[in-house]
Amino acid sequence: MQKLIVVILLSLSFSAFSAEEKIVKLLESSRSEINFKPLSNEDKFVIIRHAKILFSKIYVNLEHKMSLYKVDPINELTKIEQNYQSMDDAQFHSSMLAVFNSVKDYHVNYTFPKPYACYKTALPLAFQKIEAGNKIIVSIVDLSKKDIYPDVLKITAGDELVSYNKKNTTEALRSRSNFINASTPDAMLFQGVYDLYWRGLSENLVPVDNSVQLELKKATGEVYSITVPWFSNVYQSCLNPKVPEETKGLGKKLGNPKEMELRERHKYWKDIRKNFLSFLRSKIKLKNKLIINADAKIEKIDLTNLNATKHPSLFWKAFHYQNENFGYLKLQSFDAEKGVNAAVSEVSSVLRKNLSETSALVIDLRGNYGGQISFAELMATLLTPMPVRPLPFYIRANDLILVLFNEDATWKDLIYPNIETNHLVGPGVLTTQMELTSSSQVYFGKVVLLTNSECFSSCDLFAATMKDNAKVTIYGTDHSTFGGGANVWSIDYLAPVFKALNIPATLPQNVGMRVTGRHAHRQKTNLLIEDLGVATDIFLSENTEDVVAPESSSVVARIFKDLSKTPGLKNSSQISIKFDKDIFQKHGGENLVITSSTSNIDQVAVFKNNKFLKRFKVDSENKLSIDLPLAEANYGVDIFEIYGFNKDTATRTPVLRKSIVVETLAEYKKIEELNPIEDAVFTNFPKSANCGWKKNDNNLVLSGPYCPEMKMEANESIELSQNAHKVSFDLDLDAEPNFDFFEIVVISDGIEEKLMAPTSQPTTGHFEFNLDKYAGKKIDIKFRLTSDEAGSGKGAIVSNLAIK
Repeated sequence: MQKLIVVILLSLSFSAFSAEEKIVKLLESSRSEINFKPLSNEDKFVIIRHAKILFSKIYVNLEHKMSLYKVDPINELTKIEQNYQSMDDAQFHSSMLAVFNSVKDYHVNYTFPKPYACYKTALPLAFQKIEAGNKIIVSIVDLSKKDIYPDVLKITAGDELVSYNKKNTTEALRSRSNFINASTPDAMLFQGVYDLYWRGLSENLVPVDNSVQLELKKATGEVYSITVPWFSNVYQSCLNPKVPEETKGLGKKLGNPKEMELRERHKYWKDIRKNFLSFLRSKIKLKNKLIINADAKIEKIDLTNLNATKHPSLFWKAFHYQNENFGYLKLQSFDAEKGVNAAVSEVSSVLRKNLSETSALVIDLRGNYGGQISFAELMATLLTPMPVRPLPFYIRANDLILVLFNEDATWKDLIYPNIETNHLVGPGVLTTQMELTSSSQVYFGKVVLLTNSECFSSCDLFAATMKDNAKVTIYGTDHSTFGGGANVWSIDYLAPVFKALNIPATLPQNVGMRVTGRHAHRQKTNLLIEDLGVATDIFLSENTEDVVAPESSSVVARIFKDLSKTPGLKNSSQISIKFDKDIFQKHGGENLVITSSTSNIDQVAVFKNNKFLKRFKVDSENKLSIDLPLAEANYGVDIFEIYGFNKDTATRTPVLRKSIVVETLAEYKKIEELNPIEDAVFTNFPKSANCGWKKNDNNLVLSGPYCPEMKMEANESIELSQNAHKVSFDLDLDAEPNFDFFEIVVISDGIEEKLMAPTSQPTTGHFEFNLDKYAGKKIDIKFRLTSDEAGSGKGAIVSNLAIK
């Protein structure tokens, strides 16, 4: 039997590490402050009407959930509609919450209004399940509450929960099951354990009692009973915001409220653990260990002092273990606050610069609550020699959905033929094949994932993408990921729909609602990810120490030990094809010859736009020459995928995937023959030809709202004389500030230079730029607007364009 020695200094004061500026009270003393503002009957009717529209016309999982859980949310909303006038505010909100919770979909949210939603309630301790013995144990003790609640010092991290309010743990979890908004068994258990000690009141009712009665068992076998009070936490800034809250674009910029709740919950307990450890270690030398395991047979990996990155959720560390170099990558979310490209670039940088000398990589996704779907899909392209295909998404087909996608030809073509049916249509994609194809592999060692049932949303999707495309092994401390692979839409995102119905998009008192608008299927089996998640290949049971002291992990040690048995491991840097650049710009009809050096590659297969083109062999000096014929195209973009093979690979599966982008430009035209508008050619890389610049009355016009996730370009190919030249034009620009950018670039001798720096601010004026440095050269001038994944402005007009 394992013995735990837990060091706790009872005589020390913990007031030194107060949390961020927030008001913390016993729930008993703050209960009178936690209340709902009165709703009128008209307000209640508006809320019900919006909920009915969301479930009947938007919610993509409705029929699936009705069949699986024998529920009918629309019928339940009708019952509320018949009785809401006799309901008080608490009854009304709790009834609405029950409808949204009934479908067991963590993306489906009913958010309470403020001030009620400002409060978080928590016990001064946290629980976590461990699979061994199916136990629930105390994982963290909040000793900062000892001045208010001295008995907290009687509780020790690692104590086992025997009963909760006089019910055994199974009964306690079952009694709260109607409030647990999860689907897979492990996710329900994980979220149920959270519910025992933490309830954010944005989507939970305040606990009925002021305290709970716990029966706990220490490692010695001693059982003791204790009454533990609920505390309330509230930020003054939430109760009394200084500035009006932003609602425009909330779906993109602030994220899913469930994900926000997970983020806040994780941060709350992480800070408590961090503050306790740092305070304790400043008082006594503990050699970075609070818990000493008497059983020396269990190996540990030290996960303290992980290296931070520019991305706030990304951490890494390299380890030398049993004569092998291993990499460890911790990704806490797929949030991309600085944009998806910046997030993917940071992951790429860590893999190339910091983990290239490792032979295998563990990506730890435990507790990853999701984020940007395109981040998840594009990150997968960095890690596998196999082609990555976009996830197939499905959507409802009706007149309201068409309002959202009327400017997106791909989704419009799926919706319109079925518009009268309200049936699900697809598959469509959120990240295009061209975007995924144009991203190259940068890590060439073996990759495995480490998941649990808190790997949610985009994390589910990343795990599915890696399993279906890269065939990775998934290690897990649960039997599957959460099971919520979908795209969530808020009332704010759906504003155009409600505008089309001539009803307000803003709900009374800022009540929040969201439902799943598109759901994803697995690529190999076409199975729905919702309610299934991604199954674990190798299950790893956590022990008490893994939970109480996660800085010292036996789970990661067991994975490293397993990986060290893999034959033929090579450092990531030992496999390579190195080109001078990845983007080539040529004019139509020319051949592109690329030479490179290689390592551990004996031949390559080249594909153009996903079709096999030719094989090329590496010579005796590890040099490779690839000759690519280009089409006689006016203007276009081709993706060439290069798969490297190693003669030591018995299955002849690729060990490397490299992508290059070849942009075929228009033919040059002498400046004296040039008509700047009529001779401009257009591309809409990477999506539909219905998007992008148009010619209109001798103007370049980009009509808004323009298409999302696009690089929209108008190109001029010009042969300049030896004289001085300039380009001039008038610009009327309305782009989405800080998200969509207009710029002008010049290409000369295959090198792209900025002529006008990227701008996203609304701009009107006359501009002139000197072209003297390009005198006597052949150049391409590009007018480019790049948009992100959501929202857009009115567009842009370039008029009076002249090159002289």
